[in-house]
Amino acid sequence: MGRPFTDLVKRFLEAKKTIDKDRVPFYLPSPWWDRALEEAPKPLSKRNRFMYNFLTLTRNEFICIFLTRAMQSIARDVVLGSKGMDKVIDFMRDTPYQVALSSARALSSMREKPPMRCQTCSRSSDGDFGGKTHFMVCSTCKSKLDFSVHYCSQKCQKVDWPDHKPNCGKKKVIKVHEGTSADDNLRDCSPEVAALLKDVPIDPSGTFNISSIGSGEPRYQRSSALQYQVSLIDADKEVEYVLFTPSGFPIRFFINNRDDYETWTRINFRIVRKMAMSSARQDGLAPMAEHLIKHAENLPGLSRDIIMRQLCAEYGAETETKVSKLEKQSALTGHGLTLVESMSRLSTKVGPRLAEKRSKNK
Repeated sequence: MGRPFTDLVKRFLEAKKTIDKDRVPFYLPSPWWDRALEEAPKPLSKRNRFMYNFLTLTRNEFICIFLTRAMQSIARDVVLGSKGMDKVIDFMRDTPYQVALSSARALSSMREKPPMRCQTCSRSSDGDFGGKTHFMVCSTCKSKLDFSVHYCSQKCQKVDWPDHKPNCGKKKVIKVHEGTSADDNLRDCSPEVAALLKDVPIDPSGTFNISSIGSGEPRYQRSSALQYQVSLIDADKEVEYVLFTPSGFPIRFFINNRDDYETWTRINFRIVRKMAMSSARQDGLAPMAEHLIKHAENLPGLSRDIIMRQLCAEYGAETETKVSKLEKQSALTGHGLTLVESMSRLSTKVGPRLAEKRSKNK
């Protein structure tokens, strides 16, 4: 879109600032549009005047929808780090409009590089030391293999030397510490996300098999409502969840699969769904419900209250409390993402490498 698009945004916002806030409706001024009536018969009939006003409102609605959708698309590409977004980010930082500044601030808060993790103690550069720590790397591995083995101190490097010596400068080997994400493919994940990614099944082609992520074996007594839900998703491997209107009409909830981000959103949703349906503590319930509510509450026949009543019937009365707590935590981040979406943004970076490695190790 380029400069013409940014000029349109600027002109729209500047025009809106000059009018009376109570004036309804507001439309983007245009000499070309104003000339549309020059050749019309005078005086205008009521019908012609009505049609002109109607088309003016329709034109403005189209402009508003276009600007909103375009900005949403740009914001999404910025957040996901899509190719070619550097110039967009620079423009946003130099633009005196709140929407651009907010997006730039959100982007600035993201990691530019994954955190480093000590080969010996597994502590990371992302907050484990209460401040900035200068990590060292094995110089031999770096120079001969272009491979980084990180240590937080000389002490940790000396402790690890007996284990590292046989591979030093010869093989790209890094430890996988139990209960951490020090795996070479997962160093930019939290331990929790790393554990979840390791449970995603791989199909023969080397890609993640989304359809095989089912409900899991329950470690608690499922309610009759949840048993029915499980039977529905087991019968239809393509659906993420089945919601019901007050009249009992089923609404099949799907997540698109058009790009890596959506694919990982679908995978992560199914992971937390499986956790909610199988783990004794229902660990995935809150993130699953949060995502369902955000993306399904405005579907015909549904609302937040309707969805919440169904989930409470399936998972218990404490569901609403758990979801509300997570929603408050998500709101504090200021990114507007559900936990599932945040997981997916990270998964697009590390997931493909994990799938490739696990496929080779089969």
